[in-house]
Amino acid sequence: MTNFSVIIPALNEEAGIASVLDRLQQLSPKPEIIVIDDGSSDKTGDIARSKGATVLRHPQPGGYGRCLKDGMKVAAHDIIAIADADGTY
Repeated sequence: MTNFSVIIPALNEEAGIASVLDRLQQLSPKPEIIVIDDGSSDKTGDIARSKGATVLRHPQPGGYGRCLKDGMKVAAHDIIAIADADGTY
């Protein structure tokens, strides 16, 4: 059974993050889910945390690339997937 991490960069995605996390948590095996809250001014990070995701917060937006780099630094697994916080991919 392969274990993997999913990194989700997120900026002001409170409207869609919960459904994305719900779908990811239905996978088998369950992935490690890391949400990078890139300076959101809404409840993106709080919602992700309440859904069981590991949340890293940037106090100011740092951009997509920084989110991915920071997520990769803390990922527990060698296999890493990237998902969008609004479910587009």
